[in-house]
Amino acid sequence: MRSLLTSAMGVCRQWRDLIRTSPSLRRALYFESDKRAADDPHRPPVYNPLLVELFRPLFNKTANLSKRPGIDDLAIEALPIGRRTRAFYRRNASWRRMHVRQPPVEHVGFWVCTGGMFWSCTATMVIYPAGLRMEGLYFWALKYSYGWQESCLISWTAKQRQTLWQISVEKTLRKRAEEMSRMADVIFTAHFYADCMYEDDERKKYDPNGLVTIGKRWFKMKQDGDWATEWEEEDSGLYD
Repeated sequence: MRSLLTSAMGVCRQWRDLIRTSPSLRRALYFESDKRAADDPHRPPVYNPLLVELFRPLFNKTANLSKRPGIDDLAIEALPIGRRTRAFYRRNASWRRMHVRQPPVEHVGFWVCTGGMFWSCTATMVIYPAGLRMEGLYFWALKYSYGWQESCLISWTAKQRQTLWQISVEKTLRKRAEEMSRMADVIFTAHFYADCMYEDDERKKYDPNGLVTIGKRWFKMKQDGDWATEWEEEDSGLYD
């Protein structure tokens, strides 16, 4: 797979055009959805091996919800893909357009709990009719890991998803949690403990270009100095 993306495309223009236009090769490279995989409900999903290698923390399928593990560090430098930072940040980088798996992820669930003395949870679902691409997955991972002081977990396996309702503290949401566990292809579970922000908090610091660093991660910020990130934009807000 890596050879097709790098070495083979550099052989000649004809090979490059073939790889870019061939439906079978595009499916093999996860640029197009595989309808055969979608038509067989008993066929287990096949995750993009290149993305699993380069974004390993996002594809942890062995985590136990009861232990509240989180995405410890999504800093670019900490990821295998971070060895080639320029290639990672390119707007047309191939990893951005790749499907996460075959069949593609269509239903993404979000289970978010916030609180201080009292906790409340919300459950939402986002549908991607054409399938979630890796850029979108990384976008959501950054959104729900940045600033979440307790944990941010990505649940891929049926066992992980089915235990979601067990951590619901609100009985009114348990039905919704069960529904999400059944329908979603992947679920982001985030816990946030609300607190105050002091003037010297490093999240307040930003440069004239509107970039802020948390650890070694850079995020685009609002130009008025507000520390909230512009997550509502289609772009992930990452710059080199």
